[in-house]
Amino acid sequence: MSIIFEPVENPMLRDRFWRNFERYEPKIVGECAGCKEEVYDYEEVYEFLEFDEPVIIHQDATCCRKFVAEHSMCKLAGES
Repeated sequence: MSIIFEPVENPMLRDRFWRNFERYEPKIVGECAGCKEEVYDYEEVYEFLEFDEPVIIHQDATCCRKFVAEHSMCKLAGES
């Protein structure tokens, strides 16, 4: 007794099922103040106001470090 396998067509590859499928294009909502790259509408971000202007930073440690390093002064603790 032998088993005969019949090929099964993947329905995702058949055009008639996907003709009306709308492709989602992510929208650019701003620029990250840390890494200076584009921020898309699906990304997690920190958002706050600085001088009444919205600031967006990727929710990523590297972006946060870059933003803090750019907007602050480095000194030793306890110095005036």
